[in-house]
Amino acid sequence: MNAKLINQVKSGIPGLDKLLHGGFRRESITVITGSVGSGKSTVGVQFLVNGITEHGEKGLLISFESPKYAVYSNMIPFGWDLANLERERKFVFIEYPASEMADFANQEGNLRNLIGMVGVERVVIDSIAPISYIYESEEQRRLGLMKLVEMLRKLHCTVLVVSGDTEDNLNAMPRTTCGIESFTDGMIHTYNLFTGGERVRGVSVLKMRGSKHDDGIYKMEITDEGVVVSDKKISFGKSKKT
Repeated sequence: MNAKLINQVKSGIPGLDKLLHGGFRRESITVITGSVGSGKSTVGVQFLVNGITEHGEKGLLISFESPKYAVYSNMIPFGWDLANLERERKFVFIEYPASEMADFANQEGNLRNLIGMVGVERVVIDSIAPISYIYESEEQRRLGLMKLVEMLRKLHCTVLVVSGDTEDNLNAMPRTTCGIESFTDGMIHTYNLFTGGERVRGVSVLKMRGSKHDDGIYKMEITDEGVVVSDKKISFGKSKKT
């Protein structure tokens, strides 16, 4: 088998792997950014579910914002039964309360034990924002996020980190609310736009270290079966982000 294919992890998002020239680099860390309603959380869960059902790669979802019952309920319309995958020991959900967020970066040993026991290969963190809020200064935030990314690398899993964005100007580079993209291997941005009087979702691969990628902005839809990326680029004109 081609060594490049062995070192790639399929995203599970129809159309996205084409933009990634095959998929994510194995054991890489990629941040998925976007505004509210852009589809970034759905991308994260779809990445995990596809890994389980199509590639036999078990998944872990670490949630800092949404409770388990809400996440499980929201994914049912797509046909993703996370509760059943959990019963089959193919999927793990960890919900961190606000009181434990400050200690998350020190949980490497516990997470490695869990990942080794279950055999997890894919990890999604949704969302990183609550952790970034615990720091009192920008310097502390940068050091804290750097420590967190170092810890995630030691898990030897392919990781997606979900984050909100701060940039409303489509002519400027999108940024996360916390700046974690400075330390990750990749960055994918999901757009939530109005163009021609209609709401349009889009996606773009902004950074992917160690691999080629398409840098265009493509139409993205949330269908009954999850997120699908079109092969057509979006023409913005005078559009503006919601």
